Formats: sequence, C-alpha cells, structure tokens
Amino acid sequence: MYKHLYRKCKPEELTIELLHDALAYDCDTGDFTWKIAPSRKIQVGQKAGCKDGHGYLLIGLYGEHYLAHRLAWFYTYEVWPDNKVDHKDGDGLNNRISNLRDATDKVNSENRRKRTKRTSQYLGVSFDKVRGKWTAHIQTYYKQQNLGRFDTEKQAYIAYLSAKRTLHEGCTI
Repeated sequence: MYKHLYRKCKPEELTIELLHDALAYDCDTGDFTWKIAPSRKIQVGQKAGCKDGHGYLLIGLYGEHYLAHRLAWFYTYEVWPDNKVDHKDGDGLNNRISNLRDATDKVNSENRRKRTKRTSQYLGVSFDKVRGKWTAHIQTYYKQQNLGRFDTEKQAYIAYLSAKRTLHEGCTI
C-alpha cells in the first residue's frame, strides 16, 4: 500500500515533503507519530522510533535509520542542522524542539552529563587512591586540567561545576 516507504532514501535525499507524508511531530512533547502505517505491526497514530544503544531515539524511514532529534530539527526548521544537534538537558530522549540546539562538536561535548568511568557519582570527579583525596578535573580544548584535590566528593564536584560554568560555553548545568 505504501511502497514508497520501503524504497532506499539516502539521508541527503529525504525531503521535508517525504518526512511530512510519513510522520507528525509534536514540538511540545518531542514525539513523532506515524501518519501512515509503514508495516502491519505499526498503526497510524502510533509513536515512531526505538531506543538505540547510545540513549537516543532512532526512526526507520524510507530504508534508512534517522536520529529523531535530527529529524525534529529538520521537521521544524526545514533545513538539516549545520552541526550536531545537542540536547540542552543532556537527555537524549527529550526531543522537544525547545531542548535542541545546533551545536559544534566542542559545545556538544562540553554539555556532557554522564560519567563513563565510575569512581565517582559526579562528572569531573575521581578518587585518588594514593593520596586518599577526591580530585576534580576538566577538559578544555582537548587538554585535561587538574582543578585540585579535595577532602570530599561534593567539594570536588563544586569546584568542577564552577570551572565548567566558566570554561564551557555549552554548559547548561
């Protein structure tokens, strides 16, 4: 019935008309819903997309997978973003247009909220076993800066936040 949904469509070939034909976007909730049923398992009005392994929503459309936040930008502004689309609040599933911004790699990376290494519950803080102190560190322009050693994890985090708010233009915390 909707065979055009199954043809291969390169990301740069996706037009605003094709996007509007297939999906509705609610800028207040950040949700995409199907205007057509792309398969027997999906009904008109059903939310589109599924989570990927990196905390973002992916939507399969015209034989390609698209990040929902990039589609939200395109749907709203009718142009693809020049850079990355950054989630201001750090939540990769919050695709409200008010939460999205076109950001450079630098600004996007400066808005990180989650730690990858887990010696501390806080971003920018780790425990120095040798000295028995908490250390705060921040990266700017691809260089790590040590912000000092602290008696408590919370003190180190306060130092990190202060530096982050000063040094990272993309910081929203």
